Amino acid sequence: MSKSIKGKLVHHHTVIDPDTGGKVTICVVKLETGGMIGIDASFLEQVKEPVYSPFDKNVEIDLDF
Repeated sequence: MSKSIKGKLVHHHTVIDPDTGGKVTICVVKLETGGMIGIDASFLEQVKEPVYSPFDKNVEIDLDF
């Protein structure tokens, strides 16, 4: 079993994609290790694969939402 850390949803925020000019909803997630990251909400809806921490090599994020 791979190591995992908990990720808690803090906020949804809409930003403008600099490439397409379209609106993108970002999920702001607080990691139990202290860092905060933003993940594209549509990516989370479409992909059923694990999401990994950008700060901790090979550590999966256990999202609470």
